[in-house]
Amino acid sequence: MRMLVTGANGFIGRALCRRLVAEGHGVRALLRPGSDPGGLDTLPALEIVYGDVLSRESLVPAVLGAPHVVHLAAATAAGRDGTYARINVEGTRNVVDAAAAAGVERFVFMSSLAAQGPSTPGQAHARPGGEQPMDSYGRSKLEAEAIVQGGLGPRATVLRPAIAYGPDSADVVQVIRWVRSRVLPIVPSLELSFVHVDDLVSLTLLALGAEGPAFGPYFVSDGEVQTMERVVDRLEGLISERPALRLPLPPKLLSWLEPVSQRISDSAGLGASVSRLIAQVRASGWACLPDEARDRFGFVPRHTFGSALPEVVTWYRERGLFDGGHRSAPAVGQTKST
Repeated sequence: MRMLVTGANGFIGRALCRRLVAEGHGVRALLRPGSDPGGLDTLPALEIVYGDVLSRESLVPAVLGAPHVVHLAAATAAGRDGTYARINVEGTRNVVDAAAAAGVERFVFMSSLAAQGPSTPGQAHARPGGEQPMDSYGRSKLEAEAIVQGGLGPRATVLRPAIAYGPDSADVVQVIRWVRSRVLPIVPSLELSFVHVDDLVSLTLLALGAEGPAFGPYFVSDGEVQTMERVVDRLEGLISERPALRLPLPPKLLSWLEPVSQRISDSAGLGASVSRLIAQVRASGWACLPDEARDRFGFVPRHTFGSALPEVVTWYRERGLFDGGHRSAPAVGQTKST
């Protein structure tokens, strides 16, 4: 296959490009001018092109000659809500228009579980419908899904992954540092789903090779549901010399903090990511099942969070990444693609 990958230097994009090159596919990586290539410039037979999803003119040559497109580029943490509308909505519209004009054969759009909204306790999302995104990021992803459907129809597939993790993610490092801290605020019963980045890449390739209509959207996870407390238990068992003091966050406190942080965000453009995170941990859960992806594409995850976590933690430990540096972790239900 010959394809264009937007947001190629993000966590998911790097993993996808490495797999594509290893399997002998032709890959064109779209990067913003001046951005860090994230090691993509060392991959043989990978073509880097520079452009921006907000620049229609730059997308025309990027899509030309690439019958398959994977659209990963997105704003996942922003100081103002308008940023999500510009990049996730208008940026997707520009990519879809360029892909439609070029006559692409297959198009995969990486959406997010945030586009669906929170799950009910004990009832992980299994099928789309009744979407109720709870923040501007989720609403922008849901609007982008509609743009993809309207512009490309059955040529497109939309994936809604749970929390993606694996080696080479700076966000996992931040989570590890949180767990190693002396005091760890948690919402013990919050339900979460995860997907290993290698499995997410595998499903993306299955979707690209599918015949016939396959729009979805399809939820993507390892098929298991974890509580936040269980996640912390697993991580502490692997990385902590001594357990952190866990500070359960009561619903009343979260209810008070959410509007306060939102007012700060609205008035100064600050704290938007914080207010989103507070709102999302106040939700009942962010859990989903990959049943429809299994039925449509034969998708069977090779990793579960519990079985893959020791290897992932070892990867970071061997590279000395537990200490030093700082990058903010993504909000729950969010896929970091740029």
